[in-house]
Amino acid sequence: MSFLEYEILPMTEADLDEVTLLERECFSVPWSRDSFEDVMKYSFLGGFCARVKGELAGYGVFHSLFEDGEILDIAVGKSFRGLGIAKKLMGLMKSEATLRGACRMMLEVRRSNAEARGLYLGLGYKETGVRKNYYKNPTEDAILMEKVLSSEEKE
Repeated sequence: MSFLEYEILPMTEADLDEVTLLERECFSVPWSRDSFEDVMKYSFLGGFCARVKGELAGYGVFHSLFEDGEILDIAVGKSFRGLGIAKKLMGLMKSEATLRGACRMMLEVRRSNAEARGLYLGLGYKETGVRKNYYKNPTEDAILMEKVLSSEEKE
């Protein structure tokens, strides 16, 4: 697939069965459906779903509290990777967090996830630390990353 149109909309209750299924396909320790339900319950959480011809292609979940925003979960289905969907989801989550007052965005990623780390570095995130043995199944370090938002990004 070279060019594919997709739409990204706020995550809703109607998305949760598909989101939970994609979460299980993408992660060895997946979030529960209840965790995704919280996105609709709490004002400091937010989420977006990307769809291609109605099919869930990816999603992202973030939180924003005061000056801090954090990417909590992001996934793109294997057949939709490389199309810019993750980059677009990251941008929308950052934009929404800045509207809520965030001055920086944070995230964590498995040390072995070179593809995701490359995406985040390309979006201006910097590696700021390590959480030893943070992830399970398999046990692995988490790389902490952060991006301070410039005044242009906040406008």
